[in-house]
Amino acid sequence: MDALGLCITRCTRQLQLSRRIDPAVDAMIEAMLAARERDDFVSAVRALDRILISGDYYIPLYYLPYQWVARWDRIGHPEKTSLYGYQLPTWWQASK
Repeated sequence: MDALGLCITRCTRQLQLSRRIDPAVDAMIEAMLAARERDDFVSAVRALDRILISGDYYIPLYYLPYQWVARWDRIGHPEKTSLYGYQLPTWWQASK
C-alpha cells in the first residue's frame, strides 16, 4: 500500500478525523496501483472518487500555519484573532 492509502487509513483511525473507515477505499487504491491499462486506472480513480464523495472523509493535503477567510464587508470581527484562530460566533453584523 502506498503513502496515500496509509494516510487515509492510519491517520483517520488515530486522529478520528473520519466517521468510519471503508475497506473499499483501500481496495480502490490497490486497484489504481495495480492497473496496467489506462482504462483500468481511470475506472479505479472514478470509483475512489465516488466512494470519497459519498462518505464523510477528511483527507489532509497540506498544512498552512494561518487561516484564509473570505468574508462579506458587512460582517465585523474582533480586532485581535483568538489563539485558536477565527471564532465565527464572535463575529457580528457591522453597522451600515
